[in-house]
Amino acid sequence: MRPAYGGGGFPRGDDAGIPTGETALAALSASNLKPAYFLVGDHAWMRARITKRIMDLAVPEQWRSMNAETMWADEVAEARVADVAVTPPFGSPRRFILVRGVEAYRGGAPAEERAGEASASDAGDGDAPGDGGEAPDRPVARKRRTKAGKAETSPLVECLERPSPQTVLVLTSEKRDLKWWAGDALFEAAERAGAVVGCVRPVDPRPWLSREAAELGARLEPDAAEELIERAGTDPLQLARELEKLVCYGGAGGTVPMTITAEHVQALTGETAFPSVFEYLDALFVERSPARGLSLLARLLEESHPLRLHAMLLGQLRKLVALKGALNDGLTDWQIVGKIKLPYALVGSLKMKVARTRPERFAALLRALAQAERELKRGREGRAVLEDLTLECCR
Repeated sequence: MRPAYGGGGFPRGDDAGIPTGETALAALSASNLKPAYFLVGDHAWMRARITKRIMDLAVPEQWRSMNAETMWADEVAEARVADVAVTPPFGSPRRFILVRGVEAYRGGAPAEERAGEASASDAGDGDAPGDGGEAPDRPVARKRRTKAGKAETSPLVECLERPSPQTVLVLTSEKRDLKWWAGDALFEAAERAGAVVGCVRPVDPRPWLSREAAELGARLEPDAAEELIERAGTDPLQLARELEKLVCYGGAGGTVPMTITAEHVQALTGETAFPSVFEYLDALFVERSPARGLSLLARLLEESHPLRLHAMLLGQLRKLVALKGALNDGLTDWQIVGKIKLPYALVGSLKMKVARTRPERFAALLRALAQAERELKRGREGRAVLEDLTLECCR
């Protein structure tokens, strides 16, 4: 089964019109470089590309050893970052600072709550050394570094309120999305000082792959894009690496763009993307493709216990039985989503198949699953049991 995608291209950062990584990258130039950039999202390849472009524009290569610095927020205190950000550059017109994982600085309790907790803790510790009482038997616990609350001003927030024109500060948040950052003082200060960019993975990697191939001087055939995603997965970083390898193999760069075909992908790209259990379930219950189901099963058994896969099959079949009952009761698609916990898009693709499936067929599949569970627990080889079950589900 080919991966099922949503709409084309990159989604916008959010409803407020925050630019995507692709839009921001195209707009970057030496003349409009801003003092601060806040990159939010899980698109690692886009974050890395934007960061490198900003660094290239901000600091000449010969001065980067003294004026370009990368820090991790969970390792460097926020005040230290603020101090470096106001330090004048040496020999370069600007200083470049990248701070990764800035969510480590935010999202804690407000200061007044932390103060209350500290007071309660101090009051409950009993007599402390030096106040006339006895020293406690247990060691004194080290205080954890606290996070600022979302509305609190912190050293980095204050730094961004008055950004240095000689510094370009890039903050990245890989583990939190734009909704999480809404209303946060650091996020809003960065937006006022410079720009916020939504580095979100493409909903459908295929248009993005075609554009990247064109930039590299190649044309990617649609079947080749499908094959590449099938083999390498949907992670843009992995796809970009495989695409560069294909372009190097084909010798792009001439006057006529080279064409990358599915045969090229099959010859050069290994199956690095491990299949998910959901692909296997789709092959059985959506496509009913025994060939694909058996192929995915063979790879899943390299990492998963047969009983775990059996439990997944049983859970999916129970949802299909529940979907059959919901359709008979006249429930709408959204009511089904809430009741059975199925993705909305999947409800539409399953409705026709489930409606045509007789109750007796569901009963036969449940009996087959019960028999398979008995055989697995009695010691029959798991691969053989699940292969028989795969064929039965696809029948």
